[in-house]
Parts: sequence; C-alpha cells; structure tokens
Amino acid sequence: FTHTAWYPVAYTHNSADDFDFVSEDGVGHFSVANPRRSMRWMTTVGGVNLDTYDTIEMRYRATGMATEGTGYFLWMEINPGSAKPAEPPVTVNELQADGEWHLLRKQMPRKNPGNYWLTKFVLNLTATGGPADLWVDYIRLIGERPPLQEARATEPTVLARHDLNDLSGWHQLEDVPYPGVGSMTAREGTAEFAVEGMQRNASFVWRFDQPLAVDGRSNNVAFRYRIRGQNQIYTRNPRTLGYFMTVGAGNEERPIYLWNSLVNDGAWHVASNSFPADAFPGGLEYVRINLVSEESPRAWAELDWVQVGSGAPSAKLANLFEIGQSALRVVLSATWTSNQPPA
Repeated sequence: FTHTAWYPVAYTHNSADDFDFVSEDGVGHFSVANPRRSMRWMTTVGGVNLDTYDTIEMRYRATGMATEGTGYFLWMEINPGSAKPAEPPVTVNELQADGEWHLLRKQMPRKNPGNYWLTKFVLNLTATGGPADLWVDYIRLIGERPPLQEARATEPTVLARHDLNDLSGWHQLEDVPYPGVGSMTAREGTAEFAVEGMQRNASFVWRFDQPLAVDGRSNNVAFRYRIRGQNQIYTRNPRTLGYFMTVGAGNEERPIYLWNSLVNDGAWHVASNSFPADAFPGGLEYVRINLVSEESPRAWAELDWVQVGSGAPSAKLANLFEIGQSALRVVLSATWTSNQPPA
C-alpha cells in the first residue's frame, strides 16, 4: 500500500470532514475521525481478469468501524460492455472491528459467465460513535494456477498494428465538442497526442487502409501508453467525450477504455480490451483516442504502439526492467494490463 495509490472520493451526504490515509511500513492506514461519518477511497487496479483471478483475499484489522448492515466495504468498477454483478465484492458485515488481524477470503461476485475485467476498487469506511481506523496489509486477487504445458502459448493474431515511429494513417478530428488546441507529434519511436486549454477536448483517429474483418477471435485492441493531465474521475461530464479509446466503422462506435481505467502517472503501461465484433459486419475502420484537459490546462497521451487482433502481445523484457551500470532493477511502476493470464 502506498499513499499515492488511493485517493479520497467524497460523494455522499455524510462524508467526513476529518479523514486520512497513510502508508506505514507497507500497511495502509485509513481513518475517519468524525462519528457516524463516512469516507471512500478509490484506486485503479489495472484491468485484472476476474474470470481467471476469481478469489479476493484481504488481511486487515479495524476499530470503531461500522460492521452492521449490507452496505458495501469494497465496490468495484469493471470494463465497459460487461455485466456488473449487483452485489459488491465485500460488504461491511463480513468484517470484524475488534482490533485484531483477520484474513478475509471469498469468491468474487459474478453475473454472467465469461471474461470481465476489474478496473477500480472503492473502499468505504464508516465510523460508529467515535473515530474509525482500518489497517490493510494487502488486498489480493488470486486464482488457481493452470497446469504447466509443454508448449508455450503462441503470439496473438494481429490484423493491424502501428508502431508509432510516424503518424501515417492518423489525423485529428475537427468536429468535437468544446475543442481545444490539439496536436500530434512523432519522435524517437513514439507519438504524443495532446490538447491544451482548460476543460477542452481533442480526438485523433487511426484509419485503416481497408476495413478489418473482425470476429469473436480477433476483437481485441491492445496499446502501450503513458498519460498525464487526463481527466480520470468525472467521466459523465457532458463536456467530455466519455472514453479514452473507441473503435468504429461508419456511424457505429464502441468503447475500448474509459479514462478512469487508465493509470495517470506518466509511466509506461500496457492495456488491452475487447469489443463486440458483430457490431461491425462490414469490418472495423478505425481506432479513436480522445483527450480532455480536466486536471491541468494540458493533457497528453503518448503511444508506443497500437494493435488490433486476438489479444495483447507478450511482455518484453525491456518494458519490465531497466538496466543500470551495476545492477538490474525491476521497475515497479510498470503495469501489465491484459485479458490474458501470465504464461
């Protein structure tokens, strides 16, 4: 647990005025000082496949915390287009507030069979008659490891891929609401897309030379990105465009990634998600990215590559490690977000 991974979200009538979250020797400490008040904290978890990692495990201890009723302790957001279960992952009455360490382990809720991805957790802490404190050692999503196979998995099928050494096939859209000053620049093997102006939008499209014949086995978009200044919370703001990435053909457009499903820390990450192939019987024509400068006067997204096919490519060693002069150091900020479990 780190203090930068969770941020407070005060959107209820009984939100606390006096609250805090700190990391103490790797243990997250959430606190609410106001009696009978609540505070919620949100974190981006990077698109975990809940069909594979279907069990949640949490080590915690709590004092002064409300544990009666069926209100949620942990809430989750999932990828667009999937059906979210009505019940939350963890309710308050599943916890004990006796000051002792406990281990909670349970199956994640499901609604329909098939893959769906966890993108955010919201943690709720409500005080009873005095201050409430919650310490969390870890929250894990785990699953049964499949048996080792003799042959390694093959790379996914690729219908189209653009390594952004240049901007061939890309153009900026003019017809967007509340347009800002948009720009796109390719240099040193990546491309930067940006918009300037407070609460302003810009959209950029990669249009294929020919429509791609997509089906249920080739309906995935994967991309390597880093972003800063991009709106992350108010995705229903009518000024904004709703999604960071979409795909489309003609007048039909479907979402790939919400803004608040991305990691907005300026570091490199890989993300992938699927779309309904049957929405494009005549073929897929383009990938679109949208920027809105909500959190600063300038928002930018840098892309290394984008591909359409059957899944995300295997992680490359260069993306996971930095080579120093005297040591090999794991870059802990690198996140691998995919709809495929690691090999």
